[in-house]
Amino acid sequence: MHRDPAFAGEVVNALDFLYEHAYNERLERQNSNWFWWEIGVPRSLTDACALLYEAIPAGRLERWFRPLLRWCPDADHRISNPATTETGANRTNKAMAVAKRGVLTRDAAAIELARDAISDKLGGGRWSLLKLT
Repeated sequence: MHRDPAFAGEVVNALDFLYEHAYNERLERQNSNWFWWEIGVPRSLTDACALLYEAIPAGRLERWFRPLLRWCPDADHRISNPATTETGANRTNKAMAVAKRGVLTRDAAAIELARDAISDKLGGGRWSLLKLT
């Protein structure tokens, strides 16, 4: 299905549906799982957009990524529980979503956030993903 415009169009329609009905910056979690909002969708969405990049219509990335600025703005903190500092796989997954968002939208600040999260620059390295565990 590589470079199949019909398939790409269906995926774009699906991502539009996701944004309009299930995952946008105006919605609240309403007791649903925090992971879906802060990690699951951001990772899947940025992965899909990276694969589909050439076929994404103008303006769609910015639209689809607006919820990420609310629910996964950085890899350090959990939005649904601000006292929680992310570690391990959660930090890794968030850093990947932030990095991909930065690359796809050419946002150097997002790429720097992801880079700093990997070594835990903000926390002085305590939760660095580069340390032996």
